[in-house]
Amino acid sequence: MAPLAVRSFASLVALGGVFGCHHGGPATGATPLGSELINFTWILRGLNGQPAGLGANGREATLRFGASGVARGFGGCNQFRATYQVDADSIRFQPAASTRMACSEGMSLEQDYFLALIKVRGWRLTGRHLELLSDAGTIADFDRR
Repeated sequence: MAPLAVRSFASLVALGGVFGCHHGGPATGATPLGSELINFTWILRGLNGQPAGLGANGREATLRFGASGVARGFGGCNQFRATYQVDADSIRFQPAASTRMACSEGMSLEQDYFLALIKVRGWRLTGRHLELLSDAGTIADFDRR
């Protein structure tokens, strides 16, 4: 499968690249990841084997893949987005951009979340549960809302 072109965007905050691989086979059809991930809100449940906790105002951190090649979410304090590209069994996120609010709660969660994303090497989907994998195993896990 040829690489999908993605539009670049001006980064407000460079968080680093995120790499991964789809353990369910190559993406097919018109949507970059197929219908199993696109247009669902994924709620962050765990980071590095620990419960993720809640961000500012008791909000859960999220991730949402769009069919246009842009993933968006809430990190714990700020909204973020990152373009992504799929090539056969791999997925690559370009550097993310986020708003720049400072919060009395959620900043630690957001920092841990963004650091975890940098370490991602693959992903696994089981029903309504998504795992982002590092070389050492599951680094972040999500449930579909």
